[in-house]
Amino acid sequence: MPSKGRKQTILAILASALIAVATLLPATSASATTPQSGAQALAQQVLGSGRLSGNAEEMAQIQGYANGTMLSHSGRDCFIDSAILQALKTVVVDRGFSLHVSSLNRYCTGELTGSGTSSYHWRDGGGHAIDIDRVNGVWSTGNTAQDLSLIQSMYTALPAPAGLGQLNCHGSLNVPSGWVQFDDSCNHNHFEYRGSGGSAPPQNSASALSEFAVHNGGWSAIPVGQGMSKAFSVVNMGSGWADIYGSFDGHMQVVTVLNGGWTRMDSGLALNATSIAALNVGQPTPQLLAVEGGEIFHVYGDSSGWHKMSTGLTTTGKISAVRLPSGEIEAFTNINGYMYVITSHSGWQMANSGTPIGDNFKAVLVNGSPQIVTNINGIIHIIWPGAGWQLQSTGQSTSGSITAVDMGGGYPTIISNEGWSVTVTSVINGAWTRQSTGATVSGNIDALNLGGGYPVIYAV
Repeated sequence: MPSKGRKQTILAILASALIAVATLLPATSASATTPQSGAQALAQQVLGSGRLSGNAEEMAQIQGYANGTMLSHSGRDCFIDSAILQALKTVVVDRGFSLHVSSLNRYCTGELTGSGTSSYHWRDGGGHAIDIDRVNGVWSTGNTAQDLSLIQSMYTALPAPAGLGQLNCHGSLNVPSGWVQFDDSCNHNHFEYRGSGGSAPPQNSASALSEFAVHNGGWSAIPVGQGMSKAFSVVNMGSGWADIYGSFDGHMQVVTVLNGGWTRMDSGLALNATSIAALNVGQPTPQLLAVEGGEIFHVYGDSSGWHKMSTGLTTTGKISAVRLPSGEIEAFTNINGYMYVITSHSGWQMANSGTPIGDNFKAVLVNGSPQIVTNINGIIHIIWPGAGWQLQSTGQSTSGSITAVDMGGGYPTIISNEGWSVTVTSVINGAWTRQSTGATVSGNIDALNLGGGYPVIYAV
């Protein structure tokens, strides 16, 4: 059972601005949204070339951008990532390709295919991928001369991090650094942008929060009934359940269990984080590191409320952190494809480790030492300290959100959202092994060890 004193402390900290709600639904709007700056001109140039055609829905999405008002279905705007639009403009307008578009934003239409909600057509508001099923008048197989010519052109038109489908159709290609390859249907060419596009919904908007755990020998969903931002972090404060931290409505938000039910509380602390890491530091409330506007902030609570202090450090990536046995915080971030290590023992300092790291990663403490799980070119890798930082592949593939937790055994347990299922990768009989939970979720995930021998997974 949770400590009564701990919960009273949390309530005291939040009391000045407490908002407890039973249900929080994602905000939607039936009205169209103005595209991001410059996107309208790109769409107009592409359509004005006369060399782009496509299915009715996809053309309507692009036409909406050209008109200056996004197409919307049932309150879901049909976003198109600015990197995708720029790539289209480059290959169609500047390089003269004639293309036929068969798929673009599937989130706004509600269309689900085999790749599920982790598809870049769907995830994070959708529109981060495009399918081309005809190139210069020739129907695509993924391996026609026209297809291969388009692929070569897209290498310089679409920036990394990016993804290319149809690996099973044309075999492995020599792709640029930061590109990944994967199997897909041999009736089109799939391109996706995996970076931070200008058209994605803000990270600090609320989406439905779900919990997945093992009950009676099988994975099942447990209703939470609260919302949370896409950028969130879960922390075990010893109460027997998760405390979940994120930011939306302009403030840091906390979802926890009070009086036997999940409750969302507004902390009153102004925060619009794109990445957040919450840590149990042995105090009644956790400490957090949060990235806001590219600046890294240290967030902590005391009897007078929550406080946000700049570390004086900046990053272009996300952040993850652990508390070392010494009590110090050690954090990690991605800048230009390399892992930077942030320490706190004599003021906040950051140094380049020289070790490659993917955009998607999670740090976890295993046997008193940090291990960082990351997706590099579609393969799960582990980074750990030795004679310098060591990088090793697990040999297991991944394509979606990734997190990790220490479940014992000397290795991290890795959870990834593959769209078709949330999978758990761990060392079994000396080898990295991936197992499906059978749970299907959308968006980002995090996990905790709350006892019971299995991780508890949270998804937004």
